[in-house]
Amino acid sequence: MYYSYNGLCLPSCPPGTTPIIPSMTSLGQRTCQPCPSNCLNCIYLTSSQTIFCTRCNTSWYLVRGVCHQTCPQTTYPSPTSFSCLPCGIIGCQTCRLNSTFLVECTSCQGGYYMVVGTGICVTGCPMGYSLIGA
Repeated sequence: MYYSYNGLCLPSCPPGTTPIIPSMTSLGQRTCQPCPSNCLNCIYLTSSQTIFCTRCNTSWYLVRGVCHQTCPQTTYPSPTSFSCLPCGIIGCQTCRLNSTFLVECTSCQGGYYMVVGTGICVTGCPMGYSLIGA
């Protein structure tokens, strides 16, 4: 089994590319397609006919098969997997890992309020707290 890439016939696809194997009914040839921008490794998903990133360049984070420079809202960058993980805290709009590697909210969604010093969002103030600026 050989793959066409940049005018060459190769036994396997080089790093930074993914093999594209046409269906049995197709007359196309096997080729190596480059991974998307800022993507180190990728795979071709035959079912959706799309290239899915599996590992990003340094300082980029993986979110559902696409590399991003920053994590979207309601996620935080994982320092070990270099992917964006969900905050997992109700009412949390943006979050981060604190110094003890626990997830804490840095801002809340509409209708939620940040409890000072806790990194959590609530719909009403707990006993002993009051809304600032209300």
